[in-house]
Amino acid sequence: MKRLVGAALCAAIIGAPALAQDVYRWVDENGVVHYSDSPREGAEKVEVREPETYSAQSALPATPTARDSSVKVPPDAVDAYQSVRIATPAHDSVAWNTAGEIAVSVAVSPPLNASAGHKVLVYLDGAPVAGTPVASTSIGLTGIHRGTYQLSAAIVDGGGRQILRSETITFHVRQTSIQNPQRRP
Repeated sequence: MKRLVGAALCAAIIGAPALAQDVYRWVDENGVVHYSDSPREGAEKVEVREPETYSAQSALPATPTARDSSVKVPPDAVDAYQSVRIATPAHDSVAWNTAGEIAVSVAVSPPLNASAGHKVLVYLDGAPVAGTPVASTSIGLTGIHRGTYQLSAAIVDGGGRQILRSETITFHVRQTSIQNPQRRP
């Protein structure tokens, strides 16, 4: 019963900043702690901090055609590609026990024109991946252990100028715990 009352009081205190009201605390003769929005003799004013908030990024799956308008590329190259996206891993997917390796597949439409010097540059957590750009749409990443990662890809021309960049996807890597062997992927 005390836990239920305590939980209700905590909820009232957490909601108090949203209502912009003062909160007061006092202890009665039985040692029970009380909270109220009305002052009374012997009560002390409680300073309630603003709650921490978080705004998540859009959880939409990766879609093509994120062109960077600040990048100057030849007009024929701009029209050459309709889309680029991360095909695998899938957005918000979970990979189990990867031994630090993740296979990345990039879907390009129309297909990558390697003969024109076009390559795929992969970004992991916003930074270019070592060993890219490559003239392939299949890339193996290493050193990817437990955690959450963001991944995107771009098509670049022979001079390294970006032609088209995919939307960023998020994927997660998990490890089976020896402390909880029943939990399996």
